[in-house]
Amino acid sequence: MLDIMPSEGLIRHQWRKHGTCSGLSPEDYFGTVREAYERVTIPAGLATLRDEIRVRPDVLRAAFRRANEGLDEPELFIRCGGGMLVEVRMCMAPSLDFVDCPNVRHRRCRSRTLNVEPPD
Repeated sequence: MLDIMPSEGLIRHQWRKHGTCSGLSPEDYFGTVREAYERVTIPAGLATLRDEIRVRPDVLRAAFRRANEGLDEPELFIRCGGGMLVEVRMCMAPSLDFVDCPNVRHRRCRSRTLNVEPPD
């Protein structure tokens, strides 16, 4: 899982918080996590980003919707802090279909533009 999660601590946390109540074995739970990861496409321009860029949140949302068939606005959540992109979240059902993200509208990024750093 270290190729898709940045640390063993996060992997353990995800298992304790989500996996243990999923009814799945660790192998099946993390297999589903990998399937979900592979279901999401990072827009080409962001996946190969070499330098920090500034972008409007609505442009970022549109790029993710274009790159992910079936993804609609209510299923996509962008979080920012201090003018920086913090998180792009796409909510999924157990079937891995995109679904409306509950309880996140009030936390939506309100910045006019965001700094987006290249991936690690």
